[in-house]
Amino acid sequence: YPSLVRIDSLYQADPWLIALTKELRDAKQKMLWKIKRLIVTEEKIKGTRVRIPLVCKDYGIDCIDRIEMFREEKWSL
Repeated sequence: YPSLVRIDSLYQADPWLIALTKELRDAKQKMLWKIKRLIVTEEKIKGTRVRIPLVCKDYGIDCIDRIEMFREEKWSL
């Protein structure tokens, strides 16, 4: 996904975030508890434009927005 990286920007966390999530999800570590690996973003899939949710979908990584995170964590006011 070369278009996910912007050469003119100093801030390029998206590819690293996706790679780290995939690596942690695929790691064959023995853990005492199950940890769900996902990405929280406000980006949405729009056509064929490369954004975090599109790449996550292709790699089978769960991707939710902030409101969904609040619901999953059972946060309330």
